[in-house]
Amino acid sequence: MKIEDIYKKIASLKEGDTFIDDQGYKHHVVTNLINESGGQIVSKYFGKHKQWWHYIIESYFWFELRMRDGDKSLKIKIKK
Repeated sequence: MKIEDIYKKIASLKEGDTFIDDQGYKHHVVTNLINESGGQIVSKYFGKHKQWWHYIIESYFWFELRMRDGDKSLKIKIKK
């Protein structure tokens, strides 16, 4: 997948979309901060051991690294 396509996919995320991270947690997108510091995603996931909602803010850069085709262990599968 090309970097331009990856960034378009990340930028298209909106509130309510979900994705599975590389550790198997299902994240729910809270907001997509497109204009903040090169773009950031705020998401939440429910912990397996500490069973409450955990909130995380990640930049587009880290999403792009995880979605590259070269490293299978860092894939993020976005589900609409």
